[in-house]
Amino acid sequence: GAAVQGRVRVDELTIDAVDPRTGQARAIYATSGFEAHLAALAEDEILVYLVQPGVASLRAIDWRSGHERVLVASLPPYAHDFRVEDGALVVHNRDALHRERQTIDRIDLAYGNMTRLETW
Repeated sequence: GAAVQGRVRVDELTIDAVDPRTGQARAIYATSGFEAHLAALAEDEILVYLVQPGVASLRAIDWRSGHERVLVASLPPYAHDFRVEDGALVVHNRDALHRERQTIDRIDLAYGNMTRLETW
């Protein structure tokens, strides 16, 4: 990717599945951005936290077919500590309006509905 003065570099990003028997790699997901973080595996989907210029989002990608669905179109770009729990992804992040505050949110994996569990 090309660096622009004062900006973070945008790269072509892929997430690959590797067959442990053959060592053969197969691209599951391809996009561009700053970071594509593999947040979790839930059933047949990999959950990807994608940070791109101006936006961070949460994507669910079927690891067999590559079909992508956007769970949450916009999140603060500081998410970390992801875990799947009872049909939801629990995420530690910063508050969108008050960046000095930490949050824990629950994101429903079926519909992407987000519930704030804690702020401090």
